Amino acid sequence: MFYAMLCAVFALIPFLGPIMILIFVGLYSLCIGDWRGVFLICTVGYFLLCVVTDIILRPQLTGKRVQIRPMLMFVGFFGGAMTMGLLGFVLGPVLLVLGITGYEIFFKEMRRMKTPKPADA
Repeated sequence: MFYAMLCAVFALIPFLGPIMILIFVGLYSLCIGDWRGVFLICTVGYFLLCVVTDIILRPQLTGKRVQIRPMLMFVGFFGGAMTMGLLGFVLGPVLLVLGITGYEIFFKEMRRMKTPKPADA
């Protein structure tokens, strides 16, 4: 229960939080000679704590909240992280949503201006 709560608190730090817990528990298992535990932590633990939450669940939940496709949110998360580091992980999706919304507003206004206005009689 302690490690589950610790993982929940550390999960607030994207990517680094769960990895730090996995490394700590993996090293502890390695030191006591529990090879089965090390294998389970490296496979099942990594998959459940990192892959499912950071790569699958987070983009889908954020995509539903801002009504944008999950793949675009995935690109926003990792594109921002690759270009701006840890700060980009948070700012990437925000800038992506701002860009897409600005694009939609611009073209909606351009279409509105192209439609002819009815003549006053």
